Order: sequence, then structure tokens, then C-alpha cells
Amino acid sequence: MKNSWVVAFNRNRDFYQVPLALQERKALAGLVTDFYMPSLGPLNRLKTFQRLSRRRDDGIPFKKVQWNASALRLQLFDLQRAKNGSRRIEVFKKLDKNLSRAALRLALRKNADLLLYSGYALEAFESEDSASLRKGLFVFHPHGGPSLEILQADLEEHPEAAESHRWHRTEIELSDGDRLDAETEMADFLICASSFTASTVANGKTSQKPLTIAPYGCFSSESLLAQAPTKKDRVSFLFVGQGVQRKGLHHLLKVWKKLNPKSATLTIVSSSYDPGFLKLSDQPSVTLLGPQSTSNLQKLYEESDVFVMPSLIEGFGLVYLEALSAGCFIIGTENSGLPDLNLPEYCGQILQPGNLEMLQATLEQTIDQAQHFDPNAIRRFAATCSWSAFRSTVAEACQPVRQPIGS
Repeated sequence: MKNSWVVAFNRNRDFYQVPLALQERKALAGLVTDFYMPSLGPLNRLKTFQRLSRRRDDGIPFKKVQWNASALRLQLFDLQRAKNGSRRIEVFKKLDKNLSRAALRLALRKNADLLLYSGYALEAFESEDSASLRKGLFVFHPHGGPSLEILQADLEEHPEAAESHRWHRTEIELSDGDRLDAETEMADFLICASSFTASTVANGKTSQKPLTIAPYGCFSSESLLAQAPTKKDRVSFLFVGQGVQRKGLHHLLKVWKKLNPKSATLTIVSSSYDPGFLKLSDQPSVTLLGPQSTSNLQKLYEESDVFVMPSLIEGFGLVYLEALSAGCFIIGTENSGLPDLNLPEYCGQILQPGNLEMLQATLEQTIDQAQHFDPNAIRRFAATCSWSAFRSTVAEACQPVRQPIGS
């Protein structure tokens, strides 16, 4: 049985780690994407090319990548003309379909199978031409149906989230949950980045399919902080993410206001804020920031004691790993990838989503105990959450012989 795969996605999804996992096993037939930066040698380090250089991985040969002109054109032209969120979603849906069809064409030409991300798989999977191909599906976003139920229940308790709830509802309704249902039904096996994501797609038609949980990794090193942190007068908390309902920022701000801590500060970094949350953020110890450069954000991580993001819905939550690798104690929820990391107590606390009493108790306890945190121990743990482990799990999931869970 052949074990060669075509992967397809837009932009630099997951830092190219899925196709890299296959390339390391000599099992990558090709990657279909919108744009992939060729190697220009030393020129790649020039400022002009630095941003574009993120759109490649040295482990994936340029000859293994197929550009999709229609996907690139849609983003350069149609996306620029799409002024509102609904129009932009429609552009991306058209783009996804083009990549799916292109992936099938390449797989047939290369005599390869298909490992496709959710959203990019339906057209390839449902084609009669793919009947003889193995079909793997990487599900990286939780299913919209269960997600909307969670958000609706939260809105009833927290009406100040109305604006971002409308954003989420529109995005979920336009994303077409039936598409994901069809993709999971036609897939031969599934890979999910978190158990939470897997739980949202679980149903009678997927229960007998092989399913692998492949937690994301981080680009952490085992290098330790140069010196032990000096004791500070106040504990520094950091939130990084969209200021919307899904991220639980309203929960954090409500609890913070109730606590009104004199010995702690909260810095929030977001590219957008739900207007209903702005009044909640009007607190002496809270600082709102807009988008930050990579270097500034890294500095914020390293200067913070605690990273907190009480998400209601999270496919995984890469920011948790970024914070861990900087030595931050983290506070998150079960509706993320945190439960799959086997997080030690000295690294963080995992809460029930939407439980404000638990969040308050945890914040109080964290403020009291922050002086005992060991950033270097946290960084050492982060180094074990590697992308290499993720790649190994993905590659093993694609091996020819796979048995359903529980068989």
C-alpha cells in the first residue's frame, strides 16, 4: 500500500508542521497552497523579505509545493474589495474549494492519498475520482454547532457580549457546519489538535473511525532565564487574544473588577475589542493594548508572571504554549488544548469554562502564590511540548494500518 500524501491549506497554517511531518518520513507527495517563498539564500534575511520568509519552511523543498494561482488572486483582489465580514468569509469559502480540487488533481497525478485540513476537503473527498484514495482529515476548529450552543448559553448570562456574539454567530453560520459533517463522514481517519475539538465532531458516524489527538507544540528552547526574577511589588497578569466572547475576556474583566486587586496588574493585548467589554475594562489596574510586534509581544510574555485566557471555545490555543515557553504560569479552561498537555501544577491551572467563582478563586490563589513560581521550571516543561512530538504523532496517524479506537 502506498504511503504518500498530498496536503492542502491556505497561507502558513500551523507553520507547515503537517506537511513537514510527512516530508520527514519521505511521505509528502506535495503541498498545495496559495504562496510559498522560494529560498533566496542570504537574501531571505533582508528586511524586505523577512515577512515573506515566514511563508516557507526549510524542511519542505520548493519543488514539493504547488502554488494555486486562483487562491492567490482571490486574496490579492477579491478579498481587498470585500469590506464586511460576510463577504470576506464567502471569498475564503471559494478559495477553500479551489484548493480542495487542486489537491485532488495533484494526488491523482502523483498516485498519492489525501491528508487535508477541515474546510479544504469536501470537493476532493466527494469526487468519484477519489474513491480509491485514502482520506485523512485534520480538524483544527471546533464544530460550529456545539460552539454556538456554548456561546448562546453564555450570552444569556452575560448580555454585554452581544456584539461579538453576533460576529461569532455570523461566522459560524456562514462557515457551513454541514460541510464539516460531510468531511468527517467521508474521511477514513481523523486527526484533531485537542480532545475538546474531537468531542465537538464526535457522532455515530465518526465513532468507529480511527481518531488521533495531536497536541500542538512550540518553538521553545531549553535555555533558561539568565537570572532568577526579582520579587516585584505587584503580580503581572497578561491576556493575549481577540477581545471577544469566545475568549472569555468578559469573564476575566468581571472577576477582576470584583477582586479589585491592589497587588496585581492586568495587561490585555488584542487587535479588536467587543464594545460591550470596554466599560468593564475601565479599571485602574487594567491596561488595554492593540496589536504588538513579535518582539514587543515576546517582551510582554517575559515580563509577565501569569498568562490568563479563560476561553469558552478554543481549537487548541497556541498562545498558552507561547506563554509557557516564556516562563509564565498559565490559567485556561478545559475547552482548549490544555488538558492534552498533562500540565503540571507548577505550570498552570485548568478551569471549567464560564465558572466565574472558580476563576475568582484561582486568581486570588495565584496572586498569593506568585512569588513561589519557578519560571525556569515552566520553561523546561514547555520544551517538552515540541513540534517534533506533534509531527511524529501526525506521521504515525497516517501509517497504512490503523485500528478504530476501542477495537
